[in-house]
Amino acid sequence: MMRFAALCLLFALAFSEYCYDEGVKMTAFTYGEGENQENLMSMIPAEDKVFSNTTVKKCADKTVCFQYTVSATATIPEFDESFEPKKDASNNTIYTTGSMMFVAQGCMDETLSTNSTVTDSICAIWRVSLEEEFNTNELSGMFTDFSTTCGTPSKCGDTCVDAKDIKSNAVGLGVGALLLTFLYMF
Repeated sequence: MMRFAALCLLFALAFSEYCYDEGVKMTAFTYGEGENQENLMSMIPAEDKVFSNTTVKKCADKTVCFQYTVSATATIPEFDESFEPKKDASNNTIYTTGSMMFVAQGCMDETLSTNSTVTDSICAIWRVSLEEEFNTNELSGMFTDFSTTCGTPSKCGDTCVDAKDIKSNAVGLGVGALLLTFLYMF
């Protein structure tokens, strides 16, 4: 029984403290308001709807993995079937709201993660980054009034990273495997 408990503990230690560091996944993308709101998630590539295993890393000493949400909105033109902005009777562009939701992770110092100045700074970076992204393509200038709201980062512990995304490394997991084998045999 003691060997089994030690095996479980070593397994948990080998797979803890991993994070999709600077990882992001999109969880919602809508256009319009009220009954005219359209869900556009089907337009988003599958790889943008999940965390990328290329961002998996073990958090450094004195940092832990935190997860937070980001809600972003912008004022955008309503588009017709030809993807041209719709106009009203006075030939003014008709605007609506575009919304996106994201979940992000990062390795952070535990004391900074609840600091409102830090979380406000993170949210401001998101707003600027989204604004820059939407103003670097053929839609440049059409999107205005960007705003972001970020949830308070929370520790996600051993649920941060899907076990299938944890990349084996010869030092960390290799040593763990040797220890597990040694304990199991003796």
